[in-house]
Order: sequence, then C-alpha cells, then structure tokens
Amino acid sequence: MELIPYLHVIVGILVFIVGFLFHWLGQFISVLNWDYATKIGLQEKKLLPEFKV
Repeated sequence: MELIPYLHVIVGILVFIVGFLFHWLGQFISVLNWDYATKIGLQEKKLLPEFKV
C-alpha cells in the first residue's frame, strides 16, 4: 500500500518539468547576456564567434 498512489509517475513528471525549465532558463540567460552565461558556466569561454548566433 502506497502513501500516495502513482507517486513515481508524479515525481517523473516533475523531474521533466524542472529539467525543461532550467534548460530554457539557461538558454534565455545566454541570449540576454553571453558574458554572464560564460561567467556562471553555461557557455564555453573559447567558443568560435560563428556559434554565438
């Protein structure tokens, strides 16, 4: 008997939601301020200019 039925399904869905939110947040930070994204480790420091578009 489970304390909360389908808890594993709920946790799985929450993991995907949080993962996608952090992914899009990181992409948004990279678009707004590339230098800050590089500073906090979201982007590489020695990236070719062609890939910054």
